[in-house]
Amino acid sequence: MSELILTNSLGRTGNCMVCIMNAIKFAIDNHICKVSFHAMNWMGPRLLPKNSDSSSPIFTSYEINIDSSDFQGNKPDHKSIVKKKGCVSDAGNNKVSSWFVGFYNTDTSFKERLHICKKYLKPLFNFNEQKLGENDLLIHLRSGDIMDKGHYGYLQPPLSFYIKVIESKKWENIYLLTERDNNPCMQKLLEKYPNIIHFLGNNNIKRCPGEGFGFKHDLGYLVGCKNYAVCQSSLCPLVIQLSDTIKNVYIPSYMLKTSGKYGLREHPIWWSRDFMEKKTNFEYCNVCYHIYDYEEYVNTDENKYEYQKKENIDYLLEYGMNTNNKKK
Repeated sequence: MSELILTNSLGRTGNCMVCIMNAIKFAIDNHICKVSFHAMNWMGPRLLPKNSDSSSPIFTSYEINIDSSDFQGNKPDHKSIVKKKGCVSDAGNNKVSSWFVGFYNTDTSFKERLHICKKYLKPLFNFNEQKLGENDLLIHLRSGDIMDKGHYGYLQPPLSFYIKVIESKKWENIYLLTERDNNPCMQKLLEKYPNIIHFLGNNNIKRCPGEGFGFKHDLGYLVGCKNYAVCQSSLCPLVIQLSDTIKNVYIPSYMLKTSGKYGLREHPIWWSRDFMEKKTNFEYCNVCYHIYDYEEYVNTDENKYEYQKKENIDYLLEYGMNTNNKKK
């Protein structure tokens, strides 16, 4: 049986799932029967199946068998598969291998990712999906390591973005999901909207590195929501692709840029090329994407993602608070 072996990983869940989705697409296109990734390691050990102490891993297998009904056209010969992609190597015994970068790319459309994610990845995830109401808003706030060290790829939406989404309509419940409390937008939002529901401080949820800082719990709410305000993270597109319920996504326009200092190469890798340079609201596969104009937020040459600097925290909290930036 032909097999594609992924030999390494980089980053956390979102980035690794992009890699696996693109590898599955490559396998489908080249009539490869299995994708395996035993060497990949992207979250706390207790949440992955390789740990013998794990009683309830969030991910249940390192192997995915490809449904031959997804194959199209004629099967290419083995040598042409290796030549087709420079980072794919012959591993012998009808197997090919690649490390992370071989499939960290923009090759797969968002529609194809939706199909792959729901058919091949979602069955391997193990979490309790929490169905939220039609008029409930879920805010996804990135915190943790990037707020301490900073990373060029993770400039977070300012406080004003989340306030505008909250004020855009009357919500029945507002949920805020974040792994830690070191994004200062959280405290500001709780001060302004004290009825926001969050789960930090809940002693029943283990928020430590080995448990992914409560990731298994939080993923159930993320995937089960209907109205989703995103953060800058490779995980956000995955949440949408895993979800059968999300109908509205709220996103600042700078996350879909490909030009300028903050027009990142990661944007089309995370979201696919289909979404790039979108500046107005659009619908895609029955989900409405509400685009908020934050072009000027990234119109700077400064490293605003270096959150260890007070001036950048101030920028995060103050940008757009005294202006009337409207949705395009």
